[in-house]
Amino acid sequence: MPDFQFLTTDNPEEFKKGDYLKQIRSHAMLSVKHHEQQQQRSKAGQPPPKPNPPPTSSRPGSSISPSLVSEPPLRAGRPVKFVDYNPTKAAEKGSRKRSLQNQQDAEDEEDQRAVASIPRKSAKARTSFFAQYADAVLNPRQVGRGADVLNTMPEFSNPKISVWDLKRQFDHLMLTDTMKALYFPAMDGCRHAFLSTACIKATYADMLNGYVEESPATLYIKEEVYTMIRESLVDPRKQADDGMFMSIGQLLAAELVQGEEDVMMTHEQGLDRIAEHRGGLDKLGGQGVVANAISAGALVSVIVREGEAPQRFFDHLNHPLATATATRLPESPIFCPRNDFYSIVPLCSPSTLQILRDMRDMTTLFVHSEKVVRRASLRDEYPYPRQLSSQLWAFHNRMLDLPPNTDPSTFFDPAVAAGKGSTGGGGAPDFVYEACRHAAILYSYAIAARVPLSTAGQYFERAYPQMAVHVDIAKPTRIDVVGVVEPNGHDIAIFDLFDFGHVA
Repeated sequence: MPDFQFLTTDNPEEFKKGDYLKQIRSHAMLSVKHHEQQQQRSKAGQPPPKPNPPPTSSRPGSSISPSLVSEPPLRAGRPVKFVDYNPTKAAEKGSRKRSLQNQQDAEDEEDQRAVASIPRKSAKARTSFFAQYADAVLNPRQVGRGADVLNTMPEFSNPKISVWDLKRQFDHLMLTDTMKALYFPAMDGCRHAFLSTACIKATYADMLNGYVEESPATLYIKEEVYTMIRESLVDPRKQADDGMFMSIGQLLAAELVQGEEDVMMTHEQGLDRIAEHRGGLDKLGGQGVVANAISAGALVSVIVREGEAPQRFFDHLNHPLATATATRLPESPIFCPRNDFYSIVPLCSPSTLQILRDMRDMTTLFVHSEKVVRRASLRDEYPYPRQLSSQLWAFHNRMLDLPPNTDPSTFFDPAVAAGKGSTGGGGAPDFVYEACRHAAILYSYAIAARVPLSTAGQYFERAYPQMAVHVDIAKPTRIDVVGVVEPNGHDIAIFDLFDFGHVA
């Protein structure tokens, strides 16, 4: 056997292929074994065998796989530039590379070489911790699988995938206040943009579970997302919308863990093509939120693969930061995801807005007082600690002191306020203020006195007989739900009013 074997190629990148590396290892092992056999024969007194003639072709493709002979050589420099966006082919190419890498790792183990792997014990320990945390803390607070008891949340068609389970396990680890306030409202109800976030959570779950490759659940999720993307590419109305841009960007963020350059470049160029079709990143929706978030992910991808990003992503760095989105969200004193009522502010008077803020603060104090009440009950201080009880009654007394809207100069007209920049004058009686004031009186009394909302009006009449109102029995005295709607169709506020006729 010859001591040397020469490998020739017209592209240095081919030396990194698995076939070349495999032949080098095989030649080295055969050389070592041949040398050992010669030593054994020399000790036994046998003449060494004649060496075999060297092979005529030293290219690995000629002796290993005939399909590699017809493969055209790759160009030097940037490896591949994809013309058409096809994430499925890129993902399949990446999976083939990972399978070849696994075969190479197995051969290295046979050759007693060190193989880097993820410490599965520590990863499983962390996974079990998060699972125990989710089961012990989150489950008891989510009766009927949380707030989605009517199955209104988008789901995958594959029954093996549960979006709710992924949200339950990882939202408290990944979802920040900024994302809730800016990024998710920019989705604007897009189904595939929402479901593609599961790719990031599934990839993170694979990391915690110690998987080197993608788990079957992650493959199911990506296949579903690829299917939705293919369907959207056929539709001219969806092939370049904000939802498609966000879906591809989130797929790119999930691919950063595996680090497959072909797949990452495919997603980057898909984002570039959508931005070009829209006329630039500044033409995307969400007042710059979508463009800023996805551009940051694309630049991180370029750093990971040590490549070159499209120029438009670099140019976007000089753009100002995104402002708060103008997307309207449902807001109430019970549900206020942002630090203020941004959707309601331009549609109501300052007095009405202050009532809503007081009711929100009282709700927050009441909900977060569970631990305080529990500690007080252990000290036999029942039903409430004095400080907490005084705070709740202070809210109620403040609602009682609110003046009724009888002064015409304080009437609020949203149309006049929008045109003149003022908050009063020129409108009809402010029924929104009156509805909120009545609801706040009953709502605050129910919390402070610890009585049900459905009977708060009756208890309130007994506690404050001087404020009772005599009404005509023939007229309706109960309004279950009062909804105030703007002329443009946007809901301003919706409150449950109980025994409306009993309150002045």
